[in-house]
Amino acid sequence: MVTLAGLPLFYKNVFHIDIKTNSLYNAMPVVAILVLGNSSAFARDKIITSNLLSVATTRKLFYTVSMLGSSILFLASTYVNQDEALLTVIFMTLANGLLEMNRASININLADIAPNFCRIIYGIQLTIATCGYLLQPILSGYLRNETAGRFEYRIVYGMCVGIAVLASYVFLIFGKGEQLEWDKALEIEDEPLIE
Repeated sequence: MVTLAGLPLFYKNVFHIDIKTNSLYNAMPVVAILVLGNSSAFARDKIITSNLLSVATTRKLFYTVSMLGSSILFLASTYVNQDEALLTVIFMTLANGLLEMNRASININLADIAPNFCRIIYGIQLTIATCGYLLQPILSGYLRNETAGRFEYRIVYGMCVGIAVLASYVFLIFGKGEQLEWDKALEIEDEPLIE
């Protein structure tokens, strides 16, 4: 949210990009999201079905590459010189595309670990994530405004990086790829409770 919603002002304030070029630059991450999101899901499935890596290892690998790779690119974009705006556009495009790779890792993982309760868990996950989406405009609005410069954007993207790194470590430590015992215990005659 902070990445796509804040891009027009970031390009305008830091790189002084005109509105016509700005609109083109803001469309590029959406294309990267479409391409990398779908191709990474295909690649993940291929790795799992070919038994190259376990389900858990594959999900953790793609999630970590997604979160840490995008974090590095987001933060790096705030250190690019003003006359190298195209490099920032490339960084932001790749970062948003990489960020999309995590969806098929973390969201589908709920169906792996608790197929009987994945809808309920997903609802709880979305509720918690929505709190971040609600707080993001308040917090970033506090730090950025129409005249915000490179330093303010470093703070905003730095906070995003901190959250992404923390989330990656939590998923690396606690993430699983197999159905959990408490979910198995609720199955009756090998029939899932929720179809």
